[in-house]
Amino acid sequence: MTTTSTTGRSAERREAFTLIELILVMTVMASVLAVSAPVLRGFFASRQAADTAAHVLALTRWARSYAVTRGQPCRLIIDDQAGEYWLAVQEGSAYVPLEGELARRFALPQGVSVSVESVAYQPTVQADRGGSLLSSMMQGGLLSGAMSSGDSQAQGWQGQGDLPFVQFHPCGRSDLASIDIRDRDGVLWQVVNPSPAEYFHIVAPVEESR
Repeated sequence: MTTTSTTGRSAERREAFTLIELILVMTVMASVLAVSAPVLRGFFASRQAADTAAHVLALTRWARSYAVTRGQPCRLIIDDQAGEYWLAVQEGSAYVPLEGELARRFALPQGVSVSVESVAYQPTVQADRGGSLLSSMMQGGLLSGAMSSGDSQAQGWQGQGDLPFVQFHPCGRSDLASIDIRDRDGVLWQVVNPSPAEYFHIVAPVEESR
């Protein structure tokens, strides 16, 4: 009995790591983490921007469906300064948050920023002196030099303070818009629609020129 017990303890001692071996393993692990940390930070930052783009895209689909089925204009409002975005629906002359799970403000991940460039959709497009220039530009996509949220002319139709938004109409159409989502490294994701009648989609990220 005593011999067996001693043999077992000897085996346990042989299987254990020495202090020097543990220090060596920890040193190797620290070196690997130090080398890979910048890469991992960039990966997670890009992943957060991608997830935000996917979530914004889902909200555009939901807002369009809501506007059509309820017969009420719906807006996707973005406040980059506060790091929030949310949906609102028209009630009388005001826009109020939706009810249920979507009746809340969604926070942007740290290091992710959002900007909007859009052209308001007009149900009846008036032809200019050229006859069809404005109509053709609206059908073709974003106007060259389109109004952005910072333009004084744009603020007149944007209302809601000076916050940029994209509006969805009961007729199934929406504003022409490019929703730009950037991570801290300048990698750009875009949620865009080719025309007022088409759904939004995500454009593959490109490196922002510096």
